Amino acid sequence: MLYSQALGPQGLAAGKDCLAMNLLQGHEATCPHCWETISLTLDLSVPEQSYIEDCPVCCKPMLVSYSAADGELDALSVDPSD
Repeated sequence: MLYSQALGPQGLAAGKDCLAMNLLQGHEATCPHCWETISLTLDLSVPEQSYIEDCPVCCKPMLVSYSAADGELDALSVDPSD
């Protein structure tokens, strides 16, 4: 039997499952303070989440809120936290 040792006996099918299950995804948003485009890493395994994160450009706090279903982003909002 020939197969890649890195992928194991299931071959590419197991490798595709591992890639499909990556629920940490990068998404672009606009800072509500300085209007710069920023990159956020979202955990799409959580159905709904809100947290405070400082803008990497202007360092002002932003309220990041999002919802996800089946590993897909449904809604994302970035607002001033004050």
